[in-house]
Amino acid sequence: MNLDRSHRERSSSPIRHFSSFGIWFYRRIRKILWLTSTVVLIDTVIYLEVASTDSLRQATVGRRKSRIEVGDFVMYQISWRLLISLFGVLAISGAGLGAIVINEVELNPPGDANDWVELYNNGMEEVDISGWRVWIVDSDPTWTGSIRIFSGTAVQPGGFYVTEGDPNWLHDTGMGTVILKMRDGTEVDKTHLLSDQSDNFFTYSRHPDGVDTDQRADWVFGKCTKNANNS
Repeated sequence: MNLDRSHRERSSSPIRHFSSFGIWFYRRIRKILWLTSTVVLIDTVIYLEVASTDSLRQATVGRRKSRIEVGDFVMYQISWRLLISLFGVLAISGAGLGAIVINEVELNPPGDANDWVELYNNGMEEVDISGWRVWIVDSDPTWTGSIRIFSGTAVQPGGFYVTEGDPNWLHDTGMGTVILKMRDGTEVDKTHLLSDQSDNFFTYSRHPDGVDTDQRADWVFGKCTKNANNS
């Protein structure tokens, strides 16, 4: 779902009343649940492999437990592991608070085009980003560019918003760290140091859209998908 820069009518979404700490806390809890679910799923697969081998071994050597009894125990163990994973996934998907992330970055566009940064809402509520700022910080040489987001701008769940840099920026290194901040200066998201020396339509983007585990592996360098799904 694409959004333009036109002013949007304000809604009564509860996201507008959340504190900066509330958004920060939500993002951390979301990541913890995601990681916990992933770990439990991996543990279930490993347990299934080990338990299946062990059940066959016990049945072969003639221990007291029958193959059926061992199989029932294995299924019980697998069931509660999968149940924990399911609760984790439901908790993540059911959380109503929206979460804005930096989703795609162009630091070295071809010709005289502007740098740009795409934002994405990976939550389930509309998020008002009026007055937020996107910062591009380069340290070699020292340079900082700031993009202010217009008043009345909101991003729908699964929606994109693209911020364009200033045509007068003197920034041609293709490098920088991108930071997203709320109106009061609270940091919402931050990338690692990006380096784009391609001078073409290739960009850094999260794959899939909105994935946010605070790892470099969240990002891939590939063909531009500005204001559209990363593929």
